[in-house]
Amino acid sequence: MPMGILLMALGVTEDRKIQDLIIYDQNDTDMVDLLRASLEECQELKTKEDIREAALDYIAKIAGKEKNKLQVRKGYAIELLEREFLPHISLTSEGNLKKAYFVGYMINRLLQAGLNRVTEDDRDHYGKKRMDMSGTLMASLFRQLFRTFLKDMVKHISNDLQKNKDTHLYTAMKHETITAGLRRGLSTGNWGTDMKGNILKTGVS
Repeated sequence: MPMGILLMALGVTEDRKIQDLIIYDQNDTDMVDLLRASLEECQELKTKEDIREAALDYIAKIAGKEKNKLQVRKGYAIELLEREFLPHISLTSEGNLKKAYFVGYMINRLLQAGLNRVTEDDRDHYGKKRMDMSGTLMASLFRQLFRTFLKDMVKHISNDLQKNKDTHLYTAMKHETITAGLRRGLSTGNWGTDMKGNILKTGVS
């Protein structure tokens, strides 16, 4: 999708304003030249009466909603931009301008890298990842396994008492529950399950 159409859908409909969002120094001819082709890609929308509506319609169509009515397509695109696009910035229409500024900043960084003014980012660098340490994962898994261990022990003792049988703690304590659970977490990288048996966290051990 041309970046100009995305910014128009976010409410920035003029070329000059789009340029201001991305290029902080308008005398920077190298940046202006790099951006020109992207702005020319969306000139067809400038002929429409409502530029933002045309941009929203464009987004909905490439998302596979071309067979729906215009109002449905428009509503779908708005929902997409508000709820799915950069949700950490905002989930309402009031945050569209903030999202436009953020997109402008990202494009500025991209152009700066294209002009070799800044070094390229390494998305796989550990400094850019959020990680769980092994101690945290093990502690969380042990806590869950220990609760299961206690629950099974109480159930075993309760059954023996109901049947009027002698009960022994060493038979009620199924230590394999904890051992097998920790071993499974370390070997598979799956850490804990919820009440329905769904894995809570997957990763690499």
